[in-house]
Amino acid sequence: MSCANIVAPTGGPRDKDAPKILSNPIDSNLNFKGGNIEIEFDEYLKLQDIQKQLQVTPLLKNNPKVSVKKKSLIIELPDSSLSDNTTYNINFGNSIRDLRENNTYDNLNIIFSTGAYFDSLSFSGAIFDAQTGAKDTGISVYLYKASVPDSNLLKEKPMYATKATNGVYIFNSLPNKDFKLVALKDKNSNYTFDAFGEKVAFYEKVISPTKDKNIILYSFIEENKKDTAKTKTALAKSKGSKGKGNEKKSDSILYLVTPRVNINAPFDVNDTLTIQFTDSLKKIDKNKIRLYESDAWDLSATINFNEEKNSIEILPEWKLGADYQLVLLDGFAADSNRQALGDTIRFKTKRAKDYGNAIIVIEKKLLKEHNILSLFRGNTLIKQKSIADTTVNFNQLSPGKYSLQLLYDNNNNGQWDSGNFKERKQAEKSIQLPTPIEIKPNWDNQVIWKEGDKKGKIGGKK
Repeated sequence: MSCANIVAPTGGPRDKDAPKILSNPIDSNLNFKGGNIEIEFDEYLKLQDIQKQLQVTPLLKNNPKVSVKKKSLIIELPDSSLSDNTTYNINFGNSIRDLRENNTYDNLNIIFSTGAYFDSLSFSGAIFDAQTGAKDTGISVYLYKASVPDSNLLKEKPMYATKATNGVYIFNSLPNKDFKLVALKDKNSNYTFDAFGEKVAFYEKVISPTKDKNIILYSFIEENKKDTAKTKTALAKSKGSKGKGNEKKSDSILYLVTPRVNINAPFDVNDTLTIQFTDSLKKIDKNKIRLYESDAWDLSATINFNEEKNSIEILPEWKLGADYQLVLLDGFAADSNRQALGDTIRFKTKRAKDYGNAIIVIEKKLLKEHNILSLFRGNTLIKQKSIADTTVNFNQLSPGKYSLQLLYDNNNNGQWDSGNFKERKQAEKSIQLPTPIEIKPNWDNQVIWKEGDKKGKIGGKK
């Protein structure tokens, strides 16, 4: 007797299609007076993260109650929650899914009016971080009735709310009314400017969707509302990652010389040679910290102890392509009863041909009375200059990609100053060159920055 192999049925291919609407009795309805709305789909449904995904504009005092019953989505909208002669939009984000395969019905949007017509005006603009000039994304933008006092803005729910995407915000289905415009990075989701570190932006004048277009907002964190939580230093990541000549331990005292230079890893003269400690120090002996160029003790080097960062910074006038030794003698640093052991670290500085130069030509229209031009690599400030001329040179730059930022230093104090929402004081504004610039070694890299540029024009010569 032989046995045949038995294969269990597979049940067919996996369903990858989103559920489909079979009937929607409310979409694009006029003179809607409230009640239950039932939308029928072709599959059994479930809701996911509905509290965060559901968005109703204009905002209601309380969001509608939303539930599913088998293949139907049910929305409960009491007439008492709706205003007369108003166009409403209800968007469900990606909260609606089929029960079996979790396929999403994306951005179901229902529009209806409690009056005899639909509000059809729109209003859009852009929002930038005032300090960096970068596009601000994810920040919420609000519209309030023009009659709301300034003192009540961001203390109550707005009429309309939207989120900026890639620095752009848009409102649709607006009535022909005047509004006040503000924005908030609402950390605790309560429409209120009340938490440390919340970014805010505002427009000084009343706006009208029929007259105003493309209004630019600049967001900032108030100086007296900054988040005071301290970030952990990168040193914590370095524990246990030892490199010869860069890390020493005496009892429980640990220090790390950064950047991690050695004879095969040339030092970038744009960096700061730093000795970072894990333990709080009681004293340092600068005479036991010596920097030699070739065999000559460089007495011009400045040695600073940064008590806040618990680190020592060594600041000489670096020479390019030179041999250096950092000599740390026993006891150069100590706490109450322990001292740090010494070490000698040999390294070279990079050569002139390892660096490139940047020649920045800025269109005169972009300049104001007081300007500060900053060069960043990632989030690290590399060089900064106060400028009045249209041509600026940054020399001895390591190859790589950089970003440019132009700050309008209104009070000419050499730094960016925040604003104050309560006092209706705007922050100082910055703009960014929209695309990064790339510095090539042994090259004069020219960048032309024009008003409205979408790309920096880059050329150069050896």
